[in-house]
Amino acid sequence: MEEFRGFRVRRGDVNDLDFIEEIERLSFGDESYPRNLLRYLLEWERTLILECSDGVIGYLSYVYLGSIAHIVSIAIHPDYRGIGLGEVLLREAIEDMKKLGVHRVLLEVKVDNVAAIKLYSKVGFEIDSILRGYYSGDDGYLMSMDIGE
Repeated sequence: MEEFRGFRVRRGDVNDLDFIEEIERLSFGDESYPRNLLRYLLEWERTLILECSDGVIGYLSYVYLGSIAHIVSIAIHPDYRGIGLGEVLLREAIEDMKKLGVHRVLLEVKVDNVAAIKLYSKVGFEIDSILRGYYSGDDGYLMSMDIGE
């Protein structure tokens, strides 16, 4: 996998579960995914880990079926946000998906998560529709991106 200014992206495994769960909690609070889902994604080798000398500082988990992938979660530890690492991780995941024959990637994001929407748009995602009440009553966007033929 890729290395970027002392940061490395690699495939995750179950030994990363505690770190991912902590970053998930710091990033999403009460709306965090449960530990068993995070474990499942690790066991199926669909989680990429971003790490540096300090350890695991970010992750991206996805699922795919045929030519369509769905990004389940992406998060960077709060101490490492704002320096482009989310983009590095997202681009690396897209390359990983291409190798699997994925042609379209989907994700959901809260309408008020301006930083995430900006990141996804920068990488090439477009808003497809509004998901009314998707996040515990708050609206979300369904975004997608074509990555292959």
